[in-house]
Amino acid sequence: MEINSWSTYYSNFSRLKTIRNNFVHSYYLFKILKEKPKSVLEVGCGTGSQSSLLSYFIKDVYAIDNNVKVIKMAKNLNKGRNGRVKYIYADAFNLPFENNRFDLCFSQGFFEHFSNKEILSLCKEQLRVANMLFFSVPSDNYFGKDFGNERLLSPKEWYEILHKFSNDYKIDIRYYLFDLGIGSKIRMLKKTKSPVQIIKKPLHIIGKIVKK
Repeated sequence: MEINSWSTYYSNFSRLKTIRNNFVHSYYLFKILKEKPKSVLEVGCGTGSQSSLLSYFIKDVYAIDNNVKVIKMAKNLNKGRNGRVKYIYADAFNLPFENNRFDLCFSQGFFEHFSNKEILSLCKEQLRVANMLFFSVPSDNYFGKDFGNERLLSPKEWYEILHKFSNDYKIDIRYYLFDLGIGSKIRMLKKTKSPVQIIKKPLHIIGKIVKK
């Protein structure tokens, strides 16, 4: 069943839950930091927890969302922890930034809510304002749909969507090497007769698109 709005979805998030979410995606965040960007933009920031964490290591951090209530929630959830994050209400299809403004754009749990055509448009816009794009999405192994309209695809299926960029960009899409979605896996174990397979299967995918 789909949730009516993102502000409703995030209304039950606490600071503890945002910290736990960063732990689950620590492999993804580490990969972003490994690129040593000096400026980053989070698209579809949600709780803002990832921007908040990255701002401890990166001075120039922006986060955008197209929901005013979500922006307000993100500010409140990270109050006192996000002095460097600049939250902006903006449309991801028409980012209010000049070309090459950032070293890196990133999103987590964002692209899976859009059609193929929309994903290509979103990527094109992010690659306009940044030299590199990172994204994290739930994989085809994920246990369910948290919001309701997620597309749970494999790395191969994601590459098939994004291969149009392959002439000008290097595309790397794979499962998380270290997937720490322990809570999700425990819930999945209750619904399966093959617990070993569930433990082994990564629940998330990391994608990287960078100009050649």
